[in-house]
Amino acid sequence: MKLFKPQKPRILAITGTNGKTTATSMCSAAASVSGIKAFTGGNFGIPFIDGVREKDCSNFILEISSFQLEWVYEFNSDAAVLLNVQDDHLDRYENFDEYRLTKYKIFKNHTINDTAILNYEDYNAAIVKDIIGSLPILFGFDENKCNIYYKDETIYFKLKEFYGIDDKISLKDFKDKRKFVIEDMMAASGALLAFGIPLDAIEKSFKDYKLLKHRVEFIGNIDNINFYDDSKATNPAAVISALESVKSPVVLILGGKDKGFNYDILIEPVKKHVRACILIGETADMIYKTLNGTVDMIRASDMNDAVKKAYNAALSEFESHAYSRAAGSPVDFQCSVLLSPASSSFDMFKDYNERGEVFKKCFNKLRETERLIKA
Repeated sequence: MKLFKPQKPRILAITGTNGKTTATSMCSAAASVSGIKAFTGGNFGIPFIDGVREKDCSNFILEISSFQLEWVYEFNSDAAVLLNVQDDHLDRYENFDEYRLTKYKIFKNHTINDTAILNYEDYNAAIVKDIIGSLPILFGFDENKCNIYYKDETIYFKLKEFYGIDDKISLKDFKDKRKFVIEDMMAASGALLAFGIPLDAIEKSFKDYKLLKHRVEFIGNIDNINFYDDSKATNPAAVISALESVKSPVVLILGGKDKGFNYDILIEPVKKHVRACILIGETADMIYKTLNGTVDMIRASDMNDAVKKAYNAALSEFESHAYSRAAGSPVDFQCSVLLSPASSSFDMFKDYNERGEVFKKCFNKLRETERLIKA
């Protein structure tokens, strides 16, 4: 990635294994609210070079993948965000270290005049603070270690030494306060402040922000069973994050194209949150071998079959707990079906978007079938 930067533009670059598209879209929305014209692109959909060619554009918000970072030579950003570094693309890289070091190239040309926003909660992101040339800002949930932290439905900004800011944003009236959303808000706000966008514009944009599709997206309910589309979860770490944000117990649909993962990190989260796994795709056998013995493992031939089997497993779980036999009254109990594949989609679908849309169509078909049966 060797690109001409006209008239010293301001560049905000965002990378990470998970969450980078969400954080990028949050930054883009806040720039728009503040009245700043900014080109948003890179891995986000429109090539960076298209923005460089725009004569009247001098602000750039870029999502950057590891594939793009492989080609970094002279590229630099005023502020760079590293959300996390977890197992991914091991079908492309020789090992995790090669992948991790490629992610770190986002800071390759940083100097003391630049800013790095790092996730304190992610070891492989936080350790970069000691080896880069730019000023590190840490975000997370530890008020003693982080410059930006979340506590009691509030994001605090202890940034006097950076921007003269000692302030906060209340999330009390925000609808979506799931952990992964809050992490992206903290990361985006750190980058936006480095970009010169005022805190009130950031707060307004966050309050109005709607999460992108296929990211633990609630799509509907059948018989008190909630269905969530997390097709974007193409690695095990993303699945763990999803499981932590969805009300347990969960029937989990897993499987897809192999990316070279070791699925061992799913064992304990599956034991904790999941009642049954529905397995599809190329990685079904690998996942079965890893998770067999934790919960019920059920094979499915395609997405439609997976949705039906997931619903039946969830319904069985719900019915076994739905009523307290001793009291004879309803118990506050919910069960969820979650598509969170821990694999890419290319064995069965064009991309994760198509996989998510097919999942939604299968859900709608099942819901209509159940409605007709009960009519």
